[in-house]
Amino acid sequence: MVAQNSVDGEGDLLVRLRAAAPGVPIGVALDLHANVTPAMVGNADVIVGFKTYPHIDMYETGEHAGRLLFDLLAGRSKPAMRWHPLPLMAHTLRSASFTGAMQRAVEVAREAEKSESLAVSIFAGFSLSDIEAPCMSVVVVDAQSPERAQATADRIATQMWNEREAFIYRSEPLAQSVARAKLIANGATRPVLLLDHGDNCMSGGSCMSGGSCDTMDVLQEALAQGLHGIGVGPLCDPEAVAELIAAGEGTEVTIALGNKVSLEGIGLTKTPVQLTGTVTHRQRRRIRDHRPHLHRPAQQQHGPHGAVRHRRGAHRGDRTHAGAVGHRRLRMRGARSAQ
Repeated sequence: MVAQNSVDGEGDLLVRLRAAAPGVPIGVALDLHANVTPAMVGNADVIVGFKTYPHIDMYETGEHAGRLLFDLLAGRSKPAMRWHPLPLMAHTLRSASFTGAMQRAVEVAREAEKSESLAVSIFAGFSLSDIEAPCMSVVVVDAQSPERAQATADRIATQMWNEREAFIYRSEPLAQSVARAKLIANGATRPVLLLDHGDNCMSGGSCMSGGSCDTMDVLQEALAQGLHGIGVGPLCDPEAVAELIAAGEGTEVTIALGNKVSLEGIGLTKTPVQLTGTVTHRQRRRIRDHRPHLHRPAQQQHGPHGAVRHRRGAHRGDRTHAGAVGHRRLRMRGARSAQ
């Protein structure tokens, strides 16, 4: 974790915990994308990381770390932990655990856990973190032998280094991606998905972790290339949602959507997209989350929601839906570009 006042949030926390309770064992469960540091390794007795990306094993990872810690507390084991950092920054889209070099590294880690190791974790790191070394690493917890733990970590790290080219992702230009999606969509019977990937999956144009959640580049390029029947979002634009709420159902409005979070820090200037349409529906939105990593289904109460149905100029059959976040879910039907 990188904070404004710390480049190593977990490491700083563990240092303070160790100082406050020097004789108490400490176990840590980490995201597969953790930037592991010397402070973290030096102040924890057990570290276990997720083995899946997309992440679906949070519960199992916590249970794994807890089990090792309880064994240590009960005197059933004296784990030895070793770490092998690599001078290698992986692209997030090359850290998927179901394909490529990352899958092969995780498979080797699982095999090691079936024999001599209590836990073997492959950390992809988070290369866009603004720190000195947001790099990949391997952490091994052995039943008792630090030499064997180090040997296992070294062996897997060597495999990853030998496949380092496989952790590079080469993006195609946005215009080419949209053109390719348009070509695939011709005659398609199922939706074609475009992932707006920033520093996290869905962090650019939609409301997930990390990004501004209001970038409009993909929507603007899709409209410029004449795509129709598309859905975009959700986007984070409370101002637009407030305008729809104030206008009321059945009212035609023109809104400035997205591109409102300043990007001057990275040298970019964006302007909102002007859309015109009619507000047709609104409701409060509660979502039941059944994702597999949750121990039980969870209810999520979202804030203001709005959905914009956009129709481009003379192409009156070309409909685009864009969602924005608000207290209620609203829809604009027959929306069209105001430009």
